[in-house]
Amino acid sequence: MSSETPSDPIADDDREPSLRDVLDAMAAIDGPGVTASEVGIVLGCSDDTARRRLGELFERGLVKQQQKGQQVIWWRPDREGTAENAAVDRHEPVDGPETLERAD
Repeated sequence: MSSETPSDPIADDDREPSLRDVLDAMAAIDGPGVTASEVGIVLGCSDDTARRRLGELFERGLVKQQQKGQQVIWWRPDREGTAENAAVDRHEPVDGPETLERAD
């Protein structure tokens, strides 16, 4: 029997990744935001399925989205205000283990 109960607002059937699976996949991806392609890779589903499920989360107010060029970036509102999200808005690199310091 599934650990998800009908009272869980993001529980759904087993035919495709649940909304909770999508949220977990977003948390597993390193970065301030994710694309539908990245979520699809983590979940083993198509980009269209990932995009549809992300859209459902957006409609429920559980994720936010922003068009960046030809891609849509999705993120959890609880990550807003972090240095990483601020860097995404400014299109700047975030200091981290793989980011080298710039000489100004």
